[in-house]
Amino acid sequence: MIDIQQLTSLISAFRVETEKESISPETVGSILQAIADLLATATSETEYNIIRFWKETLQQYRFLYDIQQRNVDDHSNVILKLMARSMVDGATSSLTLAIGPATRTRAGVLTAEDYIRIQGIGETNDELTDTVLEMQDIIDQHTARLNAIGAAGNVLQFFAEGNSDANKVVFSASRYNLFNGAVTMATAALVINGATDQKAGAMTAAHVISLNAAKTDITALKAAMQKVQGSGALVDDIRQHYTAADRLGFEIIGYNVATGEQNIVLKRLFLTGADTQNAGLMTSAMVTQLNQLRQAVFGSGGSTAQSHSFYGLGIEINKGTGALHLRGAEELIAKGYTPYLFRYTRKRNRVNISGEKSHGPVRKGWNVLGKADTVTIGNDETVLIDAKVIHRGYEDDQRYRHEARYFVKEGRDQSGNFMASYGKIRIIIAERQGKVLVPKKVRLLYGIAFSSAKPDNRKLLDKTTLVTPIIQFHVSTRINNGSYTWIFER
Repeated sequence: MIDIQQLTSLISAFRVETEKESISPETVGSILQAIADLLATATSETEYNIIRFWKETLQQYRFLYDIQQRNVDDHSNVILKLMARSMVDGATSSLTLAIGPATRTRAGVLTAEDYIRIQGIGETNDELTDTVLEMQDIIDQHTARLNAIGAAGNVLQFFAEGNSDANKVVFSASRYNLFNGAVTMATAALVINGATDQKAGAMTAAHVISLNAAKTDITALKAAMQKVQGSGALVDDIRQHYTAADRLGFEIIGYNVATGEQNIVLKRLFLTGADTQNAGLMTSAMVTQLNQLRQAVFGSGGSTAQSHSFYGLGIEINKGTGALHLRGAEELIAKGYTPYLFRYTRKRNRVNISGEKSHGPVRKGWNVLGKADTVTIGNDETVLIDAKVIHRGYEDDQRYRHEARYFVKEGRDQSGNFMASYGKIRIIIAERQGKVLVPKKVRLLYGIAFSSAKPDNRKLLDKTTLVTPIIQFHVSTRINNGSYTWIFER
């Protein structure tokens, strides 16, 4: 019995081909061959009827077509040549079909000209794409900036100096609100206060005045420095370098302004002995004559004064340490002589008259301060004073000091003024003016000399035992920025 299912599938395949309105001979032949092979197996009337149905169906289509040639030389049309074969008698024929170009209202072929245009559009499209991407980047950048501006909320319309005064700089500003368009005016949008020694700031009017004053001072200083530079050197110190029986030599030590060289000898000077017409040094011959005169006056008259030589001393003040040096003192210490400190004061010592203690006569002049050990000579012939004589509370290893302030006893009066004691006199050194102490320039006179007498604190010093003149110096106040310090002066 014939396989109906297989035959049905072949028929369906043929229908699909015929619905296309064209079928190639090869396709028809293969389908018919398959049907013939299937009919060869037919054994019933049913299969015969199926074959007859297929024959009638094929005869309804008179021709089978095949595209034999396609002409594409024309730039505007496509021409097809179709070859036909009769399904009845097998006769062949041909048919030419032309497909025109597509228009706005009718479909058709794509002409060569349209193709070139489309290619041009593609290239232009690439350029447009690049341009669009670049524009997108720019838009993104501006969008970010606009977002930042929007976050700020306000923008400045103008910013200028406003109502500044002598102590500060003031700036005014106008702001525009990006959201609501409101305009706000700030007369003191930024204030820069005057600079101080602790923080930076504006230069005030007072600063300008100070700067102008400093400029004036610097101009004057410059002129003075030019004069100094013209002189070539500055004097820094004077020191003794030569000693003889009739003269002393001194060196002037200075600083060369042009080269910067220090401690150079600018000049050497010699001082000779005094005479009846001119002042000068006391020569060794004069000392011998003075000793002879002292011996003649005191030695033959029953005086207790011992015969001794007379020595010279020199005062030197150290600018660095402020110490007082007594040049020639070491020699006198080695000879066993004792230094004494003097003040030029009025004094009445207690005396014992007929067994009764009383005050002696008033003495005005050089009076000894303290005792034989009130002053001593330290290293480099430095004059040291016993701090316990005037100040209290110093241990023995701290007693002797070289500073000038230990030569003066200070205190206060009932008005709060700072006072200095000098003998029986009290001198104002800083006057109270409201809450401020105003220091004053004070110079207190002192002297120092050596004696040949054996130290005896129970008796007054006999000045005839002095082997040196009383070398004078001052203890003075130096005023600086509303305060004072004690210094040595000649």
